[in-house]
Amino acid sequence: MRVALMLSAVAILNAIDLVYTLFAQRIGMLDEMNPLTAVYLQTGLMPSFICFKVLMVMCGLGIIWKTRHSRLAVPACWVLFIAYAWLGTVWVEWVKTVIHLYEAAGVS
Repeated sequence: MRVALMLSAVAILNAIDLVYTLFAQRIGMLDEMNPLTAVYLQTGLMPSFICFKVLMVMCGLGIIWKTRHSRLAVPACWVLFIAYAWLGTVWVEWVKTVIHLYEAAGVS
């Protein structure tokens, strides 16, 4: 049950990451660090990018689910959760900065 809960939380955090990524791309302020996903974003293949991201997350979480009885499954879930929680925090701070820049520039 603990692994299922953690995987659900990671999936939700991944969805939030996807939304922030699409937002940053839409306003033209995204500097994608992942070379695989950067190709999708640079060529404007948003549906393909979304499918790729969802597929990769599902495969990764599926692997952990299949090995949930391993003693490493729970620590792996915690690592993913902490990493995506940190990424979410970075995104929130980035959005605050963008909002501040737009307000300073007088854009509404």
